[in-house]
Order: sequence, then structure tokens, then C-alpha cells
Amino acid sequence: MTNYVSLYFAFFIEGFIAFIYFYENYNTKHKLLPTIFAAPAIYSLAFLMSYLTHSNVIVNLSSFIIVTLIYGLLFFEMPIRSGLFHTAILTILMVGTELITELLSSIYFKTFMFVSEPDVLTYFILAVISKVLYFIVVYLVAKVAAYRKNNALGSLKSSYLTLLYPITISLFILFFCYISSNYNFSTKTKTALLVLTIISILISVYIVIYNQRIQKRENELADFEKQQMKSMIDMQYLDLLEKKNQQMQILTHDYKNHLAAIRELGDNEQVAEYIDKMTDEIKSSNSTSHSGNHTLDIIINKYVTECELKHISFDFDTKLSNIGFVDDFDLVTILGNVLDNALEAAEKSKGRKITLSTKIVNTYDTIIITNSCDAVPDKNLKTEKPKGTHGLGLKSVEKTIKNYGGDYEWEYDENSKEFTITIMIKKPS
Repeated sequence: MTNYVSLYFAFFIEGFIAFIYFYENYNTKHKLLPTIFAAPAIYSLAFLMSYLTHSNVIVNLSSFIIVTLIYGLLFFEMPIRSGLFHTAILTILMVGTELITELLSSIYFKTFMFVSEPDVLTYFILAVISKVLYFIVVYLVAKVAAYRKNNALGSLKSSYLTLLYPITISLFILFFCYISSNYNFSTKTKTALLVLTIISILISVYIVIYNQRIQKRENELADFEKQQMKSMIDMQYLDLLEKKNQQMQILTHDYKNHLAAIRELGDNEQVAEYIDKMTDEIKSSNSTSHSGNHTLDIIINKYVTECELKHISFDFDTKLSNIGFVDDFDLVTILGNVLDNALEAAEKSKGRKITLSTKIVNTYDTIIITNSCDAVPDKNLKTEKPKGTHGLGLKSVEKTIKNYGGDYEWEYDENSKEFTITIMIKKPS
């Protein structure tokens, strides 16, 4: 008779393995602890189906596929297509490692052990070996997938060191299997070794999950530092740009005075008309934004110039609010990242336009930025920037806005092919 305790242990561990795989590549929808412990709970349903059908192979496989897909979609931020794909990957790896375990056992025991229903101890040992092997393979695949997808900052070599513990457990189990087949251990000794094995595997799972959490926090910190560095560079660039603008304003003022003097000296109408035209050109090249917020003006003038060079229409209206209470560094972080994304999308669109406006709604100052965008944006607003920068800007924007008790929302109009982001910043009381 099939040992259902061992079978439940297999499903129980498969739940934690599914968490490790999904957590490596996707953000969780809920808090971490409920997400972790939901895994073995949901996989217990698969065991129940197996128990009720007397461990039918087809039912076992179908139950595994269903609970894996449900768990991934309910607890992680992934689309259905990705959920189906990763469920297929986990299913293939699970079946593959069980077949490898069965093949190895057939070589050692000269028979197919899972089919012949061995004694309780042997069945449990084979189940453990199968799941430890499944755990190792899934962990490796998850790490490689995360590295390729996100250009993860953590070293792959350091991640692989985490596998030393489960590998050691696997070797211990194999050794135990060998000596138990040659020596007649007492029931108490066998029970103690089984309990020790279960505890060791659970500790191994905990170590991997804890290591994953630490690596994610380290990557988030590195991402934040990278974004802070970008904002500092933007601030330095804006300071330099402002100094250049001040120099240009002085030169422009002098040129206008010289041209005015030349106009007065000349009697020729063509000369006067030519000088008037030059004066108008000089006026149009002066600072275009005069909101009363020095930093906001510099930012807008920068993107006005960039849009002109890329033949993108950029309209702005900051009469109702100049967001003057926001720290200069924070304002650069917010607008710099959002306008960079708007510029990137508008440049690739047919409409080629960006609009920026501000207004006051109750106790919030609101910034509304709309840009033409031909492609439907990803729900996580991933851009086509180099790997490793996906979503970094928006995370930094969100963090900065929340420091002011604010929030943001976005929408995409498929008819007009326009993307709009609304940033709400709470005014200090």
C-alpha cells in the first residue's frame, strides 16, 4: 500500500519549491508570510485529490498542474500566459526528477521501486531524494531565469553556494539508504533518522527562502542607490544648464542692446526689418517657463529643448501650481523619470507630443503628464531601456511621492493612443 505520509510530504515540499521559483522572478501580491504558507496549504488540496483517488498517476499530475497555476496567479504578479508557461516548466522538472529518481532506484534495487510499492522507509527515502533533486533543479533554473530576465545584481556563484546544504542532505540520505539495506536498524533508529531528515529538509527550505529575501533587499538597495545617483547627475546637469542659461541671458541682453543701437543708427528699412527679425529670434530662445519655481522652470526648459531637437511637440501649463513646496532633489527625481519615459514613448509614436499641466485639487497639488504612445504599456510600466533599469525610475518616483503622503495613477487610451500619468502630492499643512 502506498505510503500516504510520504506522498503528503512530497506535495508539502512541492508547495515551498513553487514559492521559491515564483518569488525569484515575480513580485508578490500579498505580504510575504501569508504567501509562503499559502503554498503548502494549496498543495495539500492536491494531496487530498490523490488520496481520494488512491494515488492515481493522472490525477496526481493534473492536481499538481492545477494547484501550481492557481498558486502562481493568486499570489504573484504575473499574467495568465506567464502562469501557464511557468507551470509547464515546473511540471516538466517535477516529472523529470521523479523519473531520474526511479531510474537510479531501478539500477540500485534492480526493480522500479515506485511501481512495486516498497516498504515505508524505502518509499520515504525515494520521495525525499526525488524532491531534493527537484528542489535543486528548480532553484538553478529560477536563478538563471531571474539573471537573464532582470540582469540580477547578485552573483550567480554566491547563489549556488546555497545549494550546498540540500546537496549534503541528499548525500546523507543516499548513505542512509545504503547502510539501511545492509544493516538491520531498530525501529527507533529509523524513526529518528527520518525525523532528522525531515527537519533538515525544512531547514534547507528556510535557508533558501531567507537567502532569497536578503538578495532581493540587496538588489532593491542597489537599485535605489543607482536611482539616487541618476537624480544627483540630473541635478548637476540642471545646475550646469542653469549657469549656461544665465550666461546666455547676459549675452542676449547685451546683443539686444547692440542691435537696438544699430537700428537707431541705420536709416535703411531693410536693415531695421532684419534687426527686428533677429531680436524676435533672440526672444524666442530665452527661457520659456516662468512658473516661479526655479527648479521646475529648469526642468521644463530642458525637456522643451530635447523635444525640439527630436521634433516632438511639448506644451505645458504651470499657472495653477508650481509645486514650490517639493524639495528640488525630489522634484528632479519625480519629473525627470516620468518625462524621460514620456520622451522615450513619444519619440517612437506617430503623434509625437507631450503635455504637462499642474492644478490644485483639495489639499493636493497635481501634475498631469500626457504623451503619445502607440504601444499598449506593460502593467508594470516596463520600458525598453537596458536590462537592470526596468521599473527603477517608477519605483523611485513612487517612493518619493509617498514621502509627501501622495500617490499616482495612470491610464492608457487606445483610441487616441495616449498615455496619461497623474501625480498627486499632498501640500504641507
